[in-house]
Amino acid sequence: MSTYLPVALVLVCIGCFGMFTFIACTALRRAQPHAVPDVLRALVPLIRAMLRRRS
Repeated sequence: MSTYLPVALVLVCIGCFGMFTFIACTALRRAQPHAVPDVLRALVPLIRAMLRRRS
């Protein structure tokens, strides 16, 4: 097994988490205060998809 494979997997996980964090923060920042619960509900499928890919 290559020693670079675990490093590559860690970098991919960090990249995915960083991208999700950026999307979530941007969506929440642009949302009106009364729409924040709707934004969080819309992010749930994305969270589930990311968790499914990990396992």
